[in-house]
Amino acid sequence: MMDTFESNGSKKWDEYMDICEAFLDCGLPNFIEERLDLSSLPKFLSAALGDFGRAWPLKPHSDVLDAIFASEKMKALASFQDLYVGLEPFANKDLPLGGVIDTTAPAVFGLLSAIELHPTNNKCGVFAPIGGFRAVTNGMESLARDLGVVIKTETTATKVTSEGVYCCETSNTNKIWFEAADFTVINADLPYAKKTLLDNNQQVDEWPTYDWDDSCRFSCGVIAFHWSFTKTLDDLYTHNVFMSVKSRSSAEKSWEVIRGNNRKKGFELDNNSPFNFYVHRASLTDPSAAPKGADSILVLVPSPTLDRLTDVKCMNREEVIQAYKSQFDEEMITYVRQSVLQRLAVIDSLKDIEQYLVHEVVDTPASFADNYNVGAGTPFGLSHGFGQLSITRPGPHSSGIPNVCFCGASSRPGNGVPLVLIGAKLVADKIANTMPSIANDKTVKGQI
Repeated sequence: MMDTFESNGSKKWDEYMDICEAFLDCGLPNFIEERLDLSSLPKFLSAALGDFGRAWPLKPHSDVLDAIFASEKMKALASFQDLYVGLEPFANKDLPLGGVIDTTAPAVFGLLSAIELHPTNNKCGVFAPIGGFRAVTNGMESLARDLGVVIKTETTATKVTSEGVYCCETSNTNKIWFEAADFTVINADLPYAKKTLLDNNQQVDEWPTYDWDDSCRFSCGVIAFHWSFTKTLDDLYTHNVFMSVKSRSSAEKSWEVIRGNNRKKGFELDNNSPFNFYVHRASLTDPSAAPKGADSILVLVPSPTLDRLTDVKCMNREEVIQAYKSQFDEEMITYVRQSVLQRLAVIDSLKDIEQYLVHEVVDTPASFADNYNVGAGTPFGLSHGFGQLSITRPGPHSSGIPNVCFCGASSRPGNGVPLVLIGAKLVADKIANTMPSIANDKTVKGQI
């Protein structure tokens, strides 16, 4: 198939995958799992320095792809994963080093392609649990309870100190109590936690509003459509990516949402601006995702993040969230919805799917903020430019309090379920090493 995109397309793709696999095999242990693996360095250096540094991993991703491929379709296939980490593949001429410190993906992120697409990589593939990712949460909950952990729901943390955590009932903010803790792990989004839970000016009896530390660079936002249909969508795969690749200019324009929060750059309501989106059809591999003869899909459309309000201290939480929801009004949602349906209609069997659409739930950066307290409303956390990558990304101990740690998408090593789980394991190991007497006591009780 790739030979139909350009001459020797398949051969070029295999060569590129070999480069990406070398980046993955070196990057995973040394920079993500934080364990030294010298055996992977020779292949990494060969890939990075071969052909006079053609694939040097610190270049803008587009520079390396331009040197290997001629077709915009091939370049899109090799770079759409950059969206996962909130970066664009194209060099930004207005920024130093083509933007790799800020908004442009360095070529090393080709390792994401190796994870998903390399045909001979035994670590290749994207696996999703039956029952959705909630099954992961439920499984971890079950294990925790088996180990004697007490899990408190309908409870909101209002302030974290070195002695423990102040909490209140979610439905009754006047009932506040203190939970003493030897060690506290904050899995709330780091920018939100720093601005609210760890704010020295936050009073114990003060209900925290929604706010975040805006000194960091964030990934893009997302408008998500959760759609249910009364017919099966058999021409969709489990994972589907729709890219704008008619020309180099349209391809670059489709990534403009990454470059800033200007809504007009992301969505022009008066013309057909190019944009990219992802469709997940879980029912193809998970029958529990939809009844027989019906279907459900998730559509993710990159969007701007929230424009931060500066006067939230004088507003209650409901007022703050409502103000943010107005940034994604019905006019914008309608435009994005119709644009997605129009793009899906290029597939013959999907031309009329709107008439089979029976249920819809829409998420925006505002609803992600409301439900999960994520900074800037982005579910992907901080972006992964060099300024926030590996050792430059906030680490577990960046709270400023020795016995308070962070984990989650905005802390090290980064976003995405695999990295978050790796980060959580690293934090657990560090706590166990810090408190060996507790780690060796298998009867220790805990609370979440």
